[in-house]
Amino acid sequence: MQIVTKLPIKGLHRLIRDANLSIQAQKRLTWMDFLDSSHTFAETSRHFFEPESTIRFWRKRYNRYKPNSLVNHTSRPHHTRALYVPSCVLEKIKEIRKPYCVGKVKLQDELREQGIIIGQSKIQKLIGMMNLKCHKKIRKHVKRQNRKHMYTVPKEVYKRPGGLVYLDVKHLLLPGGLKACQFVALDHSTRYLATKVFSRITSRSTVEFLGYLQKQEPFTTIKYIGTDNGSEFLGEFEKALKEKQVLHVFSSPRSPKQNPFVERVIRTIIDELYSQQGLATTREGLNDKLQRYVIYYNTKRRHFGLNLLTPQRKLEMLQLDSAFYCFPQEVPNQYMNLPKNTLCYTITYGNTTRNNSRSVKDRRKDQRV
Repeated sequence: MQIVTKLPIKGLHRLIRDANLSIQAQKRLTWMDFLDSSHTFAETSRHFFEPESTIRFWRKRYNRYKPNSLVNHTSRPHHTRALYVPSCVLEKIKEIRKPYCVGKVKLQDELREQGIIIGQSKIQKLIGMMNLKCHKKIRKHVKRQNRKHMYTVPKEVYKRPGGLVYLDVKHLLLPGGLKACQFVALDHSTRYLATKVFSRITSRSTVEFLGYLQKQEPFTTIKYIGTDNGSEFLGEFEKALKEKQVLHVFSSPRSPKQNPFVERVIRTIIDELYSQQGLATTREGLNDKLQRYVIYYNTKRRHFGLNLLTPQRKLEMLQLDSAFYCFPQEVPNQYMNLPKNTLCYTITYGNTTRNNSRSVKDRRKDQRV
């Protein structure tokens, strides 16, 4: 049996080079050359270990002067379904998506409330077609930090509105070169947001922000405030907390990952407000812009952490349960008067509170028995 190592047709090498054939097409071309060298289909099949029916199929399609005839044809249908969406639905998607770059899951949930049923994949296609994608600005690379919650606030406390409130400060440089300090507060249970811009980052500014904070729900009954170790959360601020009987908890030094909720909401404000609408040139203008965003955040923006509820809706649900929302007044004092190395948990029955505390030594004795 003769094995062909050279292509018999003159100028075929040039055709292959010009046609830029794929590897499969070049392989089929060797079958054709073998057949042209006075071999039968059966011999070609045995030589290349290919089915004879396959070789016959490509022989019928083969054109000696068109090597591209051995390339696979497209299998795409001639007629495909076109994406059709009513114009009123497109306008609704634009209206919800454009201001704060709302995602497809929240878009679908909000449209469902308005009686419009549409899939998430279709919403994503429409976002691309209408050029509504959010292009993030190029920023310097920052090392990613894995954040983990570390506070030891009792569970029955931080699950109530105002039980645990996080505070943090974001430094901003306005377009005109003016510096601004954005104070941010976030309630743990309802994700309720409050923020205000000040000119300086001092403990006096923090005390002023705390007074502004306690004039609105659910921050009127704050039990714990969680902050980092910055100087703005010491001095006059700590004195004000003692006067108001609010307990103060800290994260570890240089550990923003232990204060994840407020760090995340600051990034959300940057992504949804500053990146989309930019910064104002004055502190007053920035305060007005922030207040409009806070109203949207608390009343309309859905949260995955709240099972796609808004903070306002979550607050209303918790307020319906009076036992959940009312704080026993004895809890903070009992924590202060307990001896060291004592474990304490509080059980609330309506308006009565019972404290069960046992020392660590007693618990160890019980385990030995």
